[in-house]
Amino acid sequence: MLPILLAPLLAALPLGPSPAALALTHGDLEGALSLPSNGPQEEIYLRARVALAHWDLALARTLATKLDAEDRPAAELAWMIAHAERNPAGLSRAAVRLCALGDPTGRACADAKLYRKRIAVPSVDLAASTTLPTSAKAPFPLTLANAGTGPTGFVIDSGASDTVISSRLANKLHLRLTKAGFPVRVAGAGGRASAHLAILPVLTLGAATLRNTPVLVMDLDDLDRAGIEGILAPQQALAGLTVAIDLGAHQLRIERGSPKPSHARSATVPYRMAGLDLAVEARVEGGRAALFGLDTGMAGAYAIAADYLPSEPTGATLALHGAGANSLASTLAPRTVQLGSLTLTPTGTCVRSSLSQGGMPLAGLLGNGLWANGVITFDTVAHNVTVELDN
Repeated sequence: MLPILLAPLLAALPLGPSPAALALTHGDLEGALSLPSNGPQEEIYLRARVALAHWDLALARTLATKLDAEDRPAAELAWMIAHAERNPAGLSRAAVRLCALGDPTGRACADAKLYRKRIAVPSVDLAASTTLPTSAKAPFPLTLANAGTGPTGFVIDSGASDTVISSRLANKLHLRLTKAGFPVRVAGAGGRASAHLAILPVLTLGAATLRNTPVLVMDLDDLDRAGIEGILAPQQALAGLTVAIDLGAHQLRIERGSPKPSHARSATVPYRMAGLDLAVEARVEGGRAALFGLDTGMAGAYAIAADYLPSEPTGATLALHGAGANSLASTLAPRTVQLGSLTLTPTGTCVRSSLSQGGMPLAGLLGNGLWANGVITFDTVAHNVTVELDN
């Protein structure tokens, strides 16, 4: 299973990408603030993007007010802040504005259609801490959820920028989809597919009940054939809760509060917001510190962007299949990954791919091959992720 990620928005700054802007699109948050920019407006925009990545929404809003309100960077920031706040009214206003100014991804225009009618704020009710089994055979955390048509498979995928359901499930539920669609990327494979937006009224996972969840609706033919009709982004869909994926015990735990690590080795690091995606700062051995997507939907160890470790010799070519298209990636010799105080030794595939093409602000993706049989926990209140290993 490969994660579904939105193609990112790039601000329409007038002079083209500066060294600072390029650093941001390569996943270097701090470097973006220390390099030359194209002037005061771009510098403010980049500072706001960094504040947003650190979940400092108040500072991001303050900086956004210093930009020219008639220009696209200010509209883009307002749209991203509204997404972070999960604010339907704010999203409606920001999406209409950004769509009118020009939205090359099409996502803001689809948001404008979805939120033009009054929509309830997404919510999660947790009657009690709940533990669900996950498949022992799947290479990613796969559990059963109920969207109103009986149990169906859902992948718990922190690499997804949104919760996704299949067109087949949307049809069974008679959901109203936006007519406006937009392309999405399947990271690591370069695939593209068309998605529409809808509101999923109710989704239950054990004692957790999700209401009014915005979802991407797209064809998931390969997953449908395996009885999997959804991909749930825990950092968004289960906001306000702690979500622990125990790959060794094949369990998914959903609870309140921040449980203490119980394994021999652990590290807790903040997770960042890279566009609409979750990312952490890490480094592949010998490389620079940068933002990497943290991806529980990825069976391999990691995929790195073509411009990360550019001198690394590559091995065999792999054909990767994803929604919308096939593409090629080259295998890499496994290297350790430093995440906080942990040194992670990869198992499974390590590849170089066209991940960063189009300006995706990530240096790569870190997958389940780095914490095989371990536990990965998302604290969506503190915006931290904890990785625990047995040895």
